[in-house]
Amino acid sequence: MLIAGGISVYLPPLVTTLMTHKISFLASAPAFFLTAGLLGSALPLLCQIAVPPHENVGLGVSLIYGTNIAGSVLGSLAIGFVLMQHLGMRPISVLLGLSAVSTGILVLLFSNARLSRPPNWAAAIAVAALLSLAVAPRFYTLFYEKLVFGSEPQASEPFAHVVENRNGVIAVTQDGEVFGAGVYDGQFRIDPNNDTNLVVRAFVLSAYKPAPKRVLIIGLASGSWAQILVNHPRLESMDIVEINPGYLHLIPLYPVVSSLLANPKAHIYIDDGRRWLIAHPEARYDAIVANTTYHWRDHASGLLSQEFFQLIKRHLSPGGVYYFNTTESVEAVGTALSVFPYGVRVFNFLAVSDAPLNAATEPWLADLLTYRINGRLVFDPAMPETKLTLARYATFLQSIDHVPLRWGLENSLSMRARMGNPRLITDDNMGLEWKAQVRTPWRGYQAQGTPYTTP
Repeated sequence: MLIAGGISVYLPPLVTTLMTHKISFLASAPAFFLTAGLLGSALPLLCQIAVPPHENVGLGVSLIYGTNIAGSVLGSLAIGFVLMQHLGMRPISVLLGLSAVSTGILVLLFSNARLSRPPNWAAAIAVAALLSLAVAPRFYTLFYEKLVFGSEPQASEPFAHVVENRNGVIAVTQDGEVFGAGVYDGQFRIDPNNDTNLVVRAFVLSAYKPAPKRVLIIGLASGSWAQILVNHPRLESMDIVEINPGYLHLIPLYPVVSSLLANPKAHIYIDDGRRWLIAHPEARYDAIVANTTYHWRDHASGLLSQEFFQLIKRHLSPGGVYYFNTTESVEAVGTALSVFPYGVRVFNFLAVSDAPLNAATEPWLADLLTYRINGRLVFDPAMPETKLTLARYATFLQSIDHVPLRWGLENSLSMRARMGNPRLITDDNMGLEWKAQVRTPWRGYQAQGTPYTTP
């Protein structure tokens, strides 16, 4: 118990150290096996010492094993659902190590059924274990930075904010990039004139749905998209469903989105998006938006399957639009178009509907000029950058009539002809969720003017 407690606190930093040296995290397996073996060996030793060889030996062993099972279950629940909601990785690791070491010390002190001095060698191990725990916290410096970026230079720059809870870990870089569970999740940015995170995609929705009165957002993240859409001049009400409440602690820290939480049009629910839709079968929306995560991530196919698109369809008003991030997955695009007859690709987003999707440039640009966020015009005509931005928007909207570009518009007829018959994602066939992953860059967008070809 002493040795296991002294070693266990170093296991998380060991993983990050390996990653910063481009070594597979699996190389840490022997250290995990050693710690687990030391802890596991305590159980049969306990049975050997505590259960005398007589007729009740079965009962004695059963009580010990039953207690061990109950403790394992309660420990997992207490740590996973309680401690992880209030403590981070470092304090939990130190606390668990201290628990193991403390248990070992108690056994040493009361090994003769009364308080007694342990052997010198055992006391030395106990002191070494305690010193190990005292030194361990410094090894957690830049822990999540190393876990997210590995050997990349960004690993040496501390995150501006880290939120840890039982739903996962959210980290924000110094320049406002958001990482949820270690994967890029967007930016705290809504400026169309300095569009590093392609918020043009959010503004384009109003070109195809000019007057969305009720909107549902699945996935809040940084709140940038919700902030843009909730300030649409014709919007009346917006429901937002987010599975991780940690984002609600970050949004107030960034003025560009902080007012979202106080906006009377916005109603935020902490829940799983799919479960929330099932629980509210009567809800209907003019537009449903999901800036979904990468299609290869675990559980991503739950928002990309035919069954989910059919669920979405039942929650759309006639002519309503579902607008989601395909993350350039041909399977996701093909699956959505198998449920909805009409679609338009906007960069890596896809708008689908049961009605034709047509956009009028001039009315759309006129609407954009009325956009106000935090009391200020988003497209201020007094700024020279605005004229250039709106000119780019007008040109962009016309790209649907030309050869499909990777970062352009494309209609459903073109997409179907280009993709052929891709495998469809269902709840029983989870697409690329468990396939080999392709490295996806999280900074910048290249090849914006290149022709779009089937991956």
